[in-house]
Amino acid sequence: MAIVPESAFLKAFDVAESQTVVVWYVDSKLKRQHEVEFSRARGRLLSRFERESVFPAEREVVLPGDGVKVRIGNRLEQDTDVRYETYVAVDPVTGAKLAETEQIFYAPFLLDPEAVVRAAIQKTNFPATYARWSPVEKIQYWVGALYRIRRQTGEGGRSEDEAFSPALLAKMRTIDPNVDGILAPILVELSRMEMVSPDVMRAAFSRRVGVSI
Repeated sequence: MAIVPESAFLKAFDVAESQTVVVWYVDSKLKRQHEVEFSRARGRLLSRFERESVFPAEREVVLPGDGVKVRIGNRLEQDTDVRYETYVAVDPVTGAKLAETEQIFYAPFLLDPEAVVRAAIQKTNFPATYARWSPVEKIQYWVGALYRIRRQTGEGGRSEDEAFSPALLAKMRTIDPNVDGILAPILVELSRMEMVSPDVMRAAFSRRVGVSI
């Protein structure tokens, strides 16, 4: 309580195995979640080195079915000291890296590593899957994706149009370098779903993204 102001406190975890308390709080400088670990035995915060020194050794597991090998490790984020469990998935035959991902270690619900890795592999392979789709399927995919993003933005109390941004278009282009060529029909179908004029939807997208549709 002396170290972390109550106004900045987010969550705490009582770690029975190590007799420590892990605390999340809002770092006023970073404007992000920061993590500290307090040792009951030593009566003080543990240093970054002390925390890393007791990390378990990297281990390897084999996923059922296809035999994908996953190296599981741990790391502390550079600026926030948040602990992550890390995963590197490699092909069992070629040894090529299939995906690299991670999840926050101290969380109310730690996901099963296989589920995290499978999702990462699928995401990595998605551009190849997308490339095999027909133009109509590609348009349908983007309409659904933009619709969900706009809903999520609106649920946060903001205008749904704020979902449109240069960063969004840049991300779309990483999946489909030719996506600009189908933006017009995408926005027409999106406007139909949201029951607004296509001109209104195109204008909102063009204004916020900085392109002319």
